Amino acid sequence: MSRQDSVGRNARAYMGEASGSHLVGYESQLASTRMFYDAGEATRFATDRALVETMDKVRRFSAEAGLLDSPETVGIAFPDGSVLGNRDNIKLRFDNRYMQLAADDALLEPR
Repeated sequence: MSRQDSVGRNARAYMGEASGSHLVGYESQLASTRMFYDAGEATRFATDRALVETMDKVRRFSAEAGLLDSPETVGIAFPDGSVLGNRDNIKLRFDNRYMQLAADDALLEPR
């Protein structure tokens, strides 16, 4: 195992333990998590109407499971300005501004 592989494995093991799991559990979570390594792909995802539909399902499921009093309890804001739920209690925001800057190669370089 290379030093880089060993460092990565140790980091994942640490993050797994810090999240109340372990290396195998954390790697299982990572395997089912969508990662965006391309800013253009991330921007398309954040601005796709399917995200709104998915978040609507999540908030409705959360209410049915008793995690929220109602789907309207909290608000979820999207890049186009639309909001699902309570506009006065936004707890989750999808903001694509920095992703778009990265996709446009317009982020400032570090000094």
